[in-house]
Amino acid sequence: MAKDGDDLDSIRKKLKSFEANLQDLLKATKEDLDIAEQLQKFLMPNRLPEIPGMQCLARYIPAHQISCEGFDIIPTKDGRQLWIVSSWTESFGLSSLLLQAMVHLQSKAMVESRPQLSASEVFNDLSLSLSEAKKAAGYRLMTARIEISSLSVNGVSIGSVPPLKRASNRNQLEPWAFVNPEAFATNPTLFEAANSSAPTLAENAYHFAFTLEPGSRLCLLSTEWNKEARKLSDFAMPLSLARAKSDATLLEDLNHILMNAEAHTKRISEQRDLSAIVLEVDRKKLHLA
Repeated sequence: MAKDGDDLDSIRKKLKSFEANLQDLLKATKEDLDIAEQLQKFLMPNRLPEIPGMQCLARYIPAHQISCEGFDIIPTKDGRQLWIVSSWTESFGLSSLLLQAMVHLQSKAMVESRPQLSASEVFNDLSLSLSEAKKAAGYRLMTARIEISSLSVNGVSIGSVPPLKRASNRNQLEPWAFVNPEAFATNPTLFEAANSSAPTLAENAYHFAFTLEPGSRLCLLSTEWNKEARKLSDFAMPLSLARAKSDATLLEDLNHILMNAEAHTKRISEQRDLSAIVLEVDRKKLHLA
């Protein structure tokens, strides 16, 4: 009988020791997560560039404490270009954060040191770097370069929907429309994330090129919120783009798109990282550019 009591005391001591070790582990994990969360906030742009003749807004809604998506809005030092780089990596958690940090640092270094690079060259360098990181996973990537003087936009992406453009006609905004949607109709694999074990290069990705006319708007929206979609109408329908007001402010347009995306994720009971970047060419301030 005494032996049974000794065994029970031994089990209790082991459980108490295990509980103490578990508490230490949870505390250390929470501290690591807090550090990671602060790093992610640092990686996200906390101040948007001020460019005469152009208004820029962005909003990011993470699904978890550490998320899988990141974006950068980078003006070149000479003020001639504005770069936008957006990425998503399948590796959830700290490994995803490290990959996002790599994309952030590399894209910023490339743009600032070699502003004449094309969107394809930046895309290829980042795509290859994600492969060389030896973290086999899916990724989505978009690089875009905006020439401030001509307001021409050139970009490359894989695993993302096309940019949304909203034209202006006599101070009235026309409905949002995807740029070059034919590419996705003929090649639905452009919706799919690339795989780092066999990275997609620009020649096999989606290319877009257009000009932002005075008063027009551009929206770059994260794709992961509706990753099961296989055609553009699947992405457009939950956003209720046709219901966007013709006299909406840029902030109202941003909120309309993200609120509808968020409502869709709730309907399907899935959490998704959400981000959107919107730009508007200001008619009144364009002459200052």
